[in-house]
Amino acid sequence: MVAFLTTWSLSDGIVQYWQNLFDLSKLNDGFEEFSESDADLRKEDHDYTQLLFRRMARLDLDRNEVAQIEPKMFRDLRTRCTLCDSHEQCDRDLTCNSDDQAWQDYCPNFATLNMLNALPWAARREW
Repeated sequence: MVAFLTTWSLSDGIVQYWQNLFDLSKLNDGFEEFSESDADLRKEDHDYTQLLFRRMARLDLDRNEVAQIEPKMFRDLRTRCTLCDSHEQCDRDLTCNSDDQAWQDYCPNFATLNMLNALPWAARREW
């Protein structure tokens, strides 16, 4: 399965498969507007990207695996999180309400994280 995922680009091949389940046109619309480099992101507040990493851990998504297989999508996730206006609410939800699904309403990364969460990642032992 790992060989399959590493040879098949998520952003190319998976889009066709998931179009029946998700409206990915909205997901892809915002990717181009975030063209910040990794150096620019490092200048931003480190705590904001930590929220993304905590959310990914809560979803059992290995951030290193996602970054290795789909670096552009990972960079876009980080950028959207950094630019989000709901950092305090996100931190509060991650700290206090572990099972609360309210984050889905305000998180600009919800659609992408939801799509990634549905995939069989090698780091997950359940697959």
